[in-house]
Amino acid sequence: MNQYTKVAINAIDHMNGETNIVKEWNNSLKELEINDKSCPRCAFLGLCEDGYVKNVPKGKYTSSKLNKQYAIKALEIFRKNTHLTKKSLWKKVLKVLGYNISKYENGQISIVVDLYKNGYLK
Repeated sequence: MNQYTKVAINAIDHMNGETNIVKEWNNSLKELEINDKSCPRCAFLGLCEDGYVKNVPKGKYTSSKLNKQYAIKALEIFRKNTHLTKKSLWKKVLKVLGYNISKYENGQISIVVDLYKNGYLK
């Protein structure tokens, strides 16, 4: 599990009726002493935004369209093919979305796979 998945899980676990997932992400970064990285953050917030993350209400959490798109497509594919490695999942996502498969993955897939395997995604 990568460090940004740990941030995401920590943020989800700290959610309550009065908090916002963006605020919890930022608090988790500080608590775990991790520098922010936009790709995994936007992938995670994109999943939250559309209601895929348990205990997080739908809302407007990110302006990133691309990382959100990667994460949602990865979840759709991974649900049907949980045997895929992160690398092969990334290539499938790029291929389905029509992007060059040599594009570098930057933590988005780890967010999806690790949250899914740990029961945090709907």
